[in-house]
Amino acid sequence: MTLYHFDENGIRIDQIPLDCLRGSATVFDIRNKEKIDFEDIKTLQFENRKRVIFKPINSTCWKLPEFKKDLFILPSAA
Repeated sequence: MTLYHFDENGIRIDQIPLDCLRGSATVFDIRNKEKIDFEDIKTLQFENRKRVIFKPINSTCWKLPEFKKDLFILPSAA
């Protein structure tokens, strides 16, 4: 099974360099929406940010039997 990071035409998770995943990050808490779209992120400050993590509503869904896969409605957002 090949796993992609949000976009089936993009990079696979086993191709992401580990250095990209280690270090300080800015976390944007977006738990108030069922799906994250451009309107939710267009006002966020991305300048001078090396790593960005979105904390979506699925951060509160760990007890569910399946992971929520459809949180972003913009493929380019990932």
